[in-house]
Amino acid sequence: GMRLTFRDKLGYAAAGITDSANFTFMNSYMLFFLTTIAGINPAAAGALVAAGSMISSLWGPLMGFLSDRVNTRFGKRRPFLMAACLPLALALVLCFTKVEATEAARHIYYGLVIVMFWCSFSTFYSPWLALGAEYTSDYGERTEMRSVTYGVTLMGTIFGIAAPPVIIDWLESMGMSESRAWQTMAIVIAVIAFCALNIAIASSAKKDRPADKNVEFREEKKLRLRDIGGLFIDYWELLKLKPTKFVIGACLCHITAQGVFFSDRLYFFTYNLGLSAVETTMAMLAFPISGMILLKPVVKVSKLLDKRSALMMFMIIASSGCIIMGKLIGIESFWGIVAMTFLFAIGNSAFWQLMPVMIYDICEYDEYKNGKRREGIIVSMQTVMETACSGIATLVLGGILQFSGFDETAAVQTESALNGVDFALCVVPAVLMLGCAFMAYKYPITKRKFNEIKAAIEERKI
Repeated sequence: GMRLTFRDKLGYAAAGITDSANFTFMNSYMLFFLTTIAGINPAAAGALVAAGSMISSLWGPLMGFLSDRVNTRFGKRRPFLMAACLPLALALVLCFTKVEATEAARHIYYGLVIVMFWCSFSTFYSPWLALGAEYTSDYGERTEMRSVTYGVTLMGTIFGIAAPPVIIDWLESMGMSESRAWQTMAIVIAVIAFCALNIAIASSAKKDRPADKNVEFREEKKLRLRDIGGLFIDYWELLKLKPTKFVIGACLCHITAQGVFFSDRLYFFTYNLGLSAVETTMAMLAFPISGMILLKPVVKVSKLLDKRSALMMFMIIASSGCIIMGKLIGIESFWGIVAMTFLFAIGNSAFWQLMPVMIYDICEYDEYKNGKRREGIIVSMQTVMETACSGIATLVLGGILQFSGFDETAAVQTESALNGVDFALCVVPAVLMLGCAFMAYKYPITKRKFNEIKAAIEERKI
């Protein structure tokens, strides 16, 4: 793989703002918005978000599959990024718009716009990740490019997580209604994400390779319906690969942990700690700041050990740290939650820097085993896991809130409801991160193994 300039990496990474601003705003605030603004009970709201994201999780693989196969003068991945721009922005705003209607009509409305949001998200996300695998095939370069992307992604997190409480509070103090303030916040995020995605589209023009000539039906230029059957065959072949199974397991554990942690925080800040809007924003800011602090250490450790050992180590530290902080010390104050956030970020930062690169490595493993290049489908696994696990997380949290007696109409919650909120923040993510560490332990592609695979592929070409 050729060396990439910093400008290359930054241009590609711009879409990381689109990814994280949308993903974290949706993940952190959708359930809260539905329960407190739209007036839907926690279990129904959790089920709505889960159903929406589960239905759309099938969309990601289809987009990855198609982006491996289409051939246009704009390249094969970029047309998908272009197509997603406007629908994604529109869907986000519609999700955070309060509708006055019967309960059934509200359920249908939010269910539909959530599906529209996640389908638009997957339309850009799978092809964008696949594009990253094509920038370079160098083991170290990929890790470095991923780190730049993660750094830029954290900027998106500031818009998606940290800014909303304080901006919404300010808009309300200017006389705007609470529901209108939420909608305005969604518009701001949608515009920022739209601009960032267009920067990535413009800067990747030279990197987006035209489709491979060796796939049989590319010659006919038309994609027939029966080719979609190939998607299931491809997926089945990939699921039989050993690394795929453990990558899916690791994603399932960690992305669900992140979803529960993100969605539960606002409940914890509001009801358990009674933080003000400014304190809430500061507490939310602790997350991207922790991520920035952890950027370099994760890269250094992954170079010293290798990706899987590094991921395992960081997950174990994060998991045990969260249990000690949450259950043994207890979170009583603003600084307690900052400490807890940092501990969670240790695992989270390692996951998002290393997991996408571990998934890229399956592209070579697949080529070695099956003689095919299928970046689009392989990286779409992460999209599937992200959309599906966001749904699972909301379902889990909605269930915990409902079970512990959370009342969406009450300003002060019962002891049992507060314990439920506490359990979802301190115990559930920690247990799931241990699961992720175990999956990383079982993942077979070490650095040595990866280099052997690349050498074997090169030998075949001679």
